[in-house]
Parts: sequence; C-alpha cells; structure tokens
Amino acid sequence: MVADLRRRRDERYRELLLVEDVTIAGVAELLAELSAHVRMAIVTSSRRAHFDAIHSRTDLTRHFELILAREDYRSSKPDPEPYATAVERLQLSAAECLVIEDSEPGLSAAKAAGLTCW
Repeated sequence: MVADLRRRRDERYRELLLVEDVTIAGVAELLAELSAHVRMAIVTSSRRAHFDAIHSRTDLTRHFELILAREDYRSSKPDPEPYATAVERLQLSAAECLVIEDSEPGLSAAKAAGLTCW
C-alpha cells in the first residue's frame, strides 16, 4: 500500500517536472563559459528519473563531466558519501574542488567530505 502510494507520487512528480520550465535566465551562458575553464559535476539528492525529467528540455547537462543522482550512492546528504564519490570518480583531491550548494544537508555533506563549499 505505502509502496504503491510512493510510486504514484513519484510518477505524478515526474509528470509535473516534464511540463515545468525551471531554467533560470543566464544560466546556459554561465555554464558554457565556466565549462570552458573548469571541470564541473552535479551531485544531487534527486532521483535520476526526476533529474532527467527536469533537464529533458534543456541542454545544460552537456556542460557537466559527471552527474551523480540518488541511485549512485548509498547514503544521502548530509552524509559525505555523495561528494566523496564524485571526488573519487573525477580523480581529484578535495583541495581541487569547490562545491556550490543550495541546501543545508548539502552544505553539511560537502564540509564533512573536506570540500570548500559556497
């Protein structure tokens, strides 16, 4: 019963994401400029299906070398595992990374992984 409700909720959420434009003005140009100079990755707590739905109508993900979604790691933010996984896959040191975060759990995760975070 609960699993079925969650599945239906997730399906409805995905449907809504497919029709809502979430692109912020100027972001495409900013990402194009940044990706010419720095390696970039996304570490999201979103499920892959939801992330893909949000970005299905944008060309933004082409600027990112790595995208980790919730299914790509065991413990979610604020656990440091998502960021530690990204650093490892990119073969970088923590000192070479800068995290731009938009949530308190993400900020805690980045700091716990030993990363500089804004």
